[in-house]
Amino acid sequence: MRYINPGLAEFLDVEDGTTVKGTKFNPDNGVALYQPKANEGIDITLETAPTHFYAKFDVYIPPWSEMSDGIMAEVGFYSNHSGYTGFYGWQLRKYSSDLDPQVIIGNSSSYDKYVEYKVGGALKFDSVNSFWMHFKARSASAADGEYQVYMNGEKIMENTQKHIYMDAISKLVIYATPNYGKCYLSNIIMSFDEEISLKKKYRPFRWEML
Repeated sequence: MRYINPGLAEFLDVEDGTTVKGTKFNPDNGVALYQPKANEGIDITLETAPTHFYAKFDVYIPPWSEMSDGIMAEVGFYSNHSGYTGFYGWQLRKYSSDLDPQVIIGNSSSYDKYVEYKVGGALKFDSVNSFWMHFKARSASAADGEYQVYMNGEKIMENTQKHIYMDAISKLVIYATPNYGKCYLSNIIMSFDEEISLKKKYRPFRWEML
């Protein structure tokens, strides 16, 4: 299964999302979105449990001075696996003097964090940042799930031996709220068991789900 959205809230399975226009938010096609309901985005039904999850997306991150503490955006999936029910994926959160792209694994209680301070590093403020991530599900006999996350072409997170479950997925999560800073998502590509290239430049001009 593959899902593509250039940045149009109208192509989500949830109300209250908004499409914004401007090449500042999406230089490729001028549209981006925010969607303020947690753990919502696209309703899905998978006939078999996948092994791999890929996502590639762009995020406009506002100036530091325009942000307040809170979870600003999430991209990933929601699983109903017993004991690890919850969101799995990438999260952008501001807390105190840090802006943290981080990985959440079920229940939002077991996470690995890459701290990006307000100066230095690969992250760009008042600009569009590109992310790529890959999750591999754990096997039936061992906690051998793994993930990798890249930001603007730089690897920022990698880990193994994780309890990543993909056998009860009900949603693709596409979340961004303007409450803590105007953070907008665009050029979203998500897939199960179909690799998304880290280096290839995709231009998703339309909505698509295959």
